[in-house]
Amino acid sequence: MERKALANLQVIAVVGSDGQKCDLIFLEDGQRLNSFTYVESFEKKSLPVGKSNIWRIMVAQHDGASCHTSKFTQQFLRTEALIFP
Repeated sequence: MERKALANLQVIAVVGSDGQKCDLIFLEDGQRLNSFTYVESFEKKSLPVGKSNIWRIMVAQHDGASCHTSKFTQQFLRTEALIFP
């Protein structure tokens, strides 16, 4: 029996409580979502939109994935004065 390779697609989505949203962030094929790629993507794509007067307060809600809870990510969120419940 031949095994088929499954497609691997990782996407980061950012949506505000008021319905505002950023463009979807697609990771490149084979790129792993770790603390560094998460922060880099967040910094380049989401943060500019959030700071552009659309959202007065940004609250980052994440699941328990290690890229969200790592010391590196937590330090970034604190540095950018983002609320992380």
